[in-house]
Amino acid sequence: MKNQQSCQDNEEIYERLMNCIKSSGPDESQQITRQFLKLSTIVEKVDFVIDLLSKYDISPEYIKDHKDNNKSSELRNKGNKLFSLKKDEEALEMYTYSISFAENKSENLGLAFANRSAVLFRFELFEECLRDIEKAFENNYPDALKPKIIERKEKALSLKAKQKKIQYYEPMPSIDANDRNPLIECASNCVEIKNDSKQGRFVVATRDIEIGEIIAVESPTFSILTDVKWCHCHHCLKLCYNPLPCNSCTKALFCSPSCKNNSISYHKYECPILATIESLDYNSCRFMPLRIGISMRDRYKNFKAEIEQSGSVYKSGRYKEIHDLVTNEMNRLPKDLFERATCTTFFYIILRDHTDFFEGGEDFKGIFAELIFRHLQTMACNFHDISELCLNSNRIYDSIHIGVGAYNFMSLFNHSCSPNVCRNNFGTYMSISAIETIKKGDQLFDNYGFHFAVHPKSKRQAALKKQYAFDCDCQACKNNWGTLNELKSIDEHRILINSLMKHHGELSNANLQVAIKILPTVKEAMKKLEKSIPCYEFCLVQEILKQCDGIFGNVRRSLVQL
Repeated sequence: MKNQQSCQDNEEIYERLMNCIKSSGPDESQQITRQFLKLSTIVEKVDFVIDLLSKYDISPEYIKDHKDNNKSSELRNKGNKLFSLKKDEEALEMYTYSISFAENKSENLGLAFANRSAVLFRFELFEECLRDIEKAFENNYPDALKPKIIERKEKALSLKAKQKKIQYYEPMPSIDANDRNPLIECASNCVEIKNDSKQGRFVVATRDIEIGEIIAVESPTFSILTDVKWCHCHHCLKLCYNPLPCNSCTKALFCSPSCKNNSISYHKYECPILATIESLDYNSCRFMPLRIGISMRDRYKNFKAEIEQSGSVYKSGRYKEIHDLVTNEMNRLPKDLFERATCTTFFYIILRDHTDFFEGGEDFKGIFAELIFRHLQTMACNFHDISELCLNSNRIYDSIHIGVGAYNFMSLFNHSCSPNVCRNNFGTYMSISAIETIKKGDQLFDNYGFHFAVHPKSKRQAALKKQYAFDCDCQACKNNWGTLNELKSIDEHRILINSLMKHHGELSNANLQVAIKILPTVKEAMKKLEKSIPCYEFCLVQEILKQCDGIFGNVRRSLVQL
């Protein structure tokens, strides 16, 4: 496909392909649809799309990522200007990007590490400062400049005992050993998994569950970093202000030599193609199927045995549970299936043409394509954003997505526009807790992004149908609940509500002490208001509970505030 006209991003490639098919006339367009639907395996579908791309002279553009000392120097100079203006967090970011572009063992790399050590010293992150100074020495830092950073090193060593503590989240919730579920590895014994033909698998309470009670705490089987890459580890997603660069690409930074080494099994394949994959401009969830397909590569020979494992315990961290998630392929429109097959084909072509991923295994193509196509279908309902609170442009703490995780048990919760549970991140771990009293025998419901208090029924129904292919019949939809401002108000609790709402500003500033102080009162207020659901006050207090929980989880506080 070397002579084909390349395209910049996925939308452009896919739209161009679709336009070419449409312009070929209705007869040929219908024939292509019929031929595609007759194909029984994803390998056949991939080969079919490859032939179409070749026929219409279309290919994804390959972007070769490489270290660039000129780019590194440019970024370092930007960092220096920001540092001189005391815009230290912006300077820290620029220095880190300068490190990522600098050629290995070059003077540019040494200079970038040294400059970053200066801003880390200013933030009183002395241990991180010292590690960067050592990295500067290891990477040809100019002898003429060494006295300056030797002096900084001596100061940092003398102040190391005063090192600031960066506390990204509060102690992670845990489930008491006596309350652990014998059949669900990450969960409390307050729940069980049930199954029926209409809903598939879902989660039900085995006893009454109190507001705020922790139901499960789970680590992801797979996770990827999608944003704020300058201060999070590419491998473990840990918050880190002195990450180490990949020796070859400019896209991956690691919190430690250990994470850098542990990433090799998959990063050796993604390293040459990350720049190209990012240019496809996919929704971040779409990167997860690719990571799964690459990460499973060394297990392909045992793939069949792995997905056929039996046992009564639903485990976390095991691929089988992710593989068994429902694809809803039979309910998908031909256009939807064709688009996902096209995405699978793009990933396959890029790996085939620019890595040695498929060398040494004739059957790798089939297993890889099956995994990508399968998880492009399961991703919408089953992959979850990994989030953190951080300062926005209005100087209040807001939730942003930094990554995506594939969580085995968390994927089993069905949707409600009036959910009774809420998720929260502690690093990449995810906890799920009750935000209503849940009675024995009741189903536990998550929310897929469309809440009755925010979105009117018509918009919720349309969005859920389009994105998740189901008609919601939760209590909010069945009973036509209005949005927040349309709900009834309970005056008898107005004084209590007003007293809690006074803390809104402090909670918006991620004030941990306030969250700890008011949490018992919030739970008490929710119990009093539950009998009046749906009501205006319950929704307000429920949001305060979620705010408090968020403050206990991932919070990337401004370094100036530490």
